Amino acid sequence: YEQVEVPAQGYLAFAKSGKWGLVDERGAVLAPPRYDQISCFSQQYFSIWEGSRQGLITRDGRIVLAPVATDIQIEKDSLICFEQDRKWGAATPDGVIRVLPAFNTYQAMEHGFIAWYSESGAKAYSMNCRSMITPAFADGFYAFSPRYLLFKKNR
Repeated sequence: YEQVEVPAQGYLAFAKSGKWGLVDERGAVLAPPRYDQISCFSQQYFSIWEGSRQGLITRDGRIVLAPVATDIQIEKDSLICFEQDRKWGAATPDGVIRVLPAFNTYQAMEHGFIAWYSESGAKAYSMNCRSMITPAFADGFYAFSPRYLLFKKNR
């Protein structure tokens, strides 16, 4: 290898032909050397970078989010919120895109709900249901239990 780093205990990032890959302590290649950078993101994920775009892989090398994001936030260990081209979206830890990147911002609420905001208004996502739960855009939300969410629509 041209260069090596230890991004987390039991893992080795290595450079080959100017690109970075990742191996575990047994020497198994988790990510081939195709990224501009690899770093530790959390106890569950590594960041992978292609230019200024960031993605995530798991500790066993599974790609959860391809390098498309300019920012990544994890909500309650169960939803990966990412910004792509100035719009926010979200994926599950198994890599399924549940919210397309079409929202200006988002806000985590109580009881596992997330409000997503755009110029058209807001929509609500339930982490329990793993989907959007409001049929149309609303003006506001109030989460009063894990099962119920009130939404306000001005007419």
